[in-house]
Amino acid sequence: MAKKKLHGHYCIICGCRKTNEQFTGKGHAKHICKECDMLPQEKKNEMEYINRINRIAEKYPRSKEDWEYLDKYAKNTKYPEAAEFAQMILSMSGRDISTGVKKKKKHEE
Repeated sequence: MAKKKLHGHYCIICGCRKTNEQFTGKGHAKHICKECDMLPQEKKNEMEYINRINRIAEKYPRSKEDWEYLDKYAKNTKYPEAAEFAQMILSMSGRDISTGVKKKKKHEE
């Protein structure tokens, strides 16, 4: 059975799939919808970071590069909301935020 083709384009800022009409002429190539294009640059950057972290969080198994990105984003002071989200993903997966190394479980006897 053939895959169904998804219509429209994917916006890298908000993470939504939208119709062609919701993108400007240059927006198609940049993958940024009209709504996100009107946002201030700082907000666009933070939303893009959060979207990247979300895509990494949904991915399993994660590659070494994914873990490095999460560590980098968790230490980012410029975008505190994105850093908090990355720290939450790292802590849920049992990784030490400061070193990026997986924590060892203590066995109870």
